[in-house]
Amino acid sequence: MAAAPSCRSRMLDLADQLAVTRGGLTRIVDRLVERGWIERDRPEANRREVYAVLTAEGRAILSAARAVYSRVLKETLGAHLDEGDLSDLARITGKLLDAMG
Repeated sequence: MAAAPSCRSRMLDLADQLAVTRGGLTRIVDRLVERGWIERDRPEANRREVYAVLTAEGRAILSAARAVYSRVLKETLGAHLDEGDLSDLARITGKLLDAMG
């Protein structure tokens, strides 16, 4: 969802992207809504369509998770790469993460 415009994705598309059933996605989304990380949006013009929208709290959690992910990558790969390689990897990874939202 973070990569989608306005951090908003159709539930049907999300189910396809995650290779889960619609019912499975509903359970996942229910848990994320309870945590305040996403919210559901039903457009007035088409009440059958449902969107999942990343909240500000969800974006903050995603940012924190990315920081941990980057740290773990650096620690794991640090045993095999020198400082220059790690710097390049951090720069490239940062570009990719920024492009994805």
